[in-house]
Formats: sequence, C-alpha cells, structure tokens
Amino acid sequence: MQVAFMSQHFNSGVFSGTETIRYRYVLMPDDRLAAGLNHWLGEMGFEAPPVLVKNSLCIAIAGFEATSRLEDTLSRWTQRICSQAGTFNLELNNFSAEPPNTIFLRIQDINPIRSLIGNLRKLDMYLSGNGQDPIQPAARYFLPVCESVSAKSFENLAYRLGRAEFHLKVAIQSLVLQKLIRGKWENVQRFSFSHSPVLQRD
Repeated sequence: MQVAFMSQHFNSGVFSGTETIRYRYVLMPDDRLAAGLNHWLGEMGFEAPPVLVKNSLCIAIAGFEATSRLEDTLSRWTQRICSQAGTFNLELNNFSAEPPNTIFLRIQDINPIRSLIGNLRKLDMYLSGNGQDPIQPAARYFLPVCESVSAKSFENLAYRLGRAEFHLKVAIQSLVLQKLIRGKWENVQRFSFSHSPVLQRD
C-alpha cells in the first residue's frame, strides 16, 4: 500500500501507540523567504500580497505511515542521518499553477533532495521489521506558496505569475518530521544538518 501523504484527510483520536499515523518529512526554507516573496509580489502590483503566501512555506519530500510507538526511534535515527548530512541550497525557478487553487515555485535541481531521501531509506528496514510500508518519496518536489486561491481569481493570478521571472537560491539547513493530527500537519521534531557535509572515506 502506498501512502498518499499529501492528502489532508485523516481521522485520528487519542494515540495509544497502536494506531497508524501518517507522517511526512518536509524541508522548511528560512522564514525570510515568505517576507521576501511578499515584498516581491507587492512590487509586482498585487494589492494584498500577504494573503498569497502561506505562513509556513515547506517542501514535502516523503511520507510514511507508522504506529506512534515507533516515533521516538524514528526520530533518533533521523537525527543521526541529518547530523551526517551537509546543508545545501535549492534554486527556486519561476511559478507554476495547479488547478483548482494552488500556486507553487518550481525547484530547478532536485538532486540534493534525492540524495537526502536516499539516506532516509535507511529507515525502511526498521519500518518493514515493524510491519509498516517503506518511505514513499513525493511524486514531485515543489514549494507551494498558496493553496487557497478562489476560483474567481485563480486564472488571473496563475497567468500573471506564470509570465513573471523569479529566481532565488535558498539555504536548506534542517528537515522537519510532521504528523497529521485531526486533518492538520503538526511538527514532531526539527533536525539540523551539519554545516558541512561529512566526508566518506573509501
């Protein structure tokens, strides 16, 4: 069974340790990105730019399901993986739109994300040994900047942003584990990358 981790539909109650919970890993760029986007949108002539950008910009990269009793061990192993991984940059390259209401920024080079997911694959054996499916990478990687545009304004907004040129390199310094609680993604733990990659000797 593959995990449709981008979906917001999930019925959860009080966790006893045996219920299956939906988790996902997300990359969160610096908080200054939202402010910079709003400033740029204002310069582009949008009347109320702050409403366009979500408060918490993040890139969902992978998801899985697990019982809550596995959470502590998964968090420890994720911290170990991230402590051995270096920070990296992602280049955001122009806007795209996905009906009915999502505007997002494309990511030019996804190889750093693929490399990170390759390292997170080390958790698959632990998940499988506890009766869970392996980690499922996202079908594609992008940065949503708004997901609640009204149908009335979506077409115009998509057209205007689609014609604009936007290029920005952002530093990715941490990975966040989230779980879906009553239809809302909540942070479980943030894991910092090392400031420089750990060199692997042959």
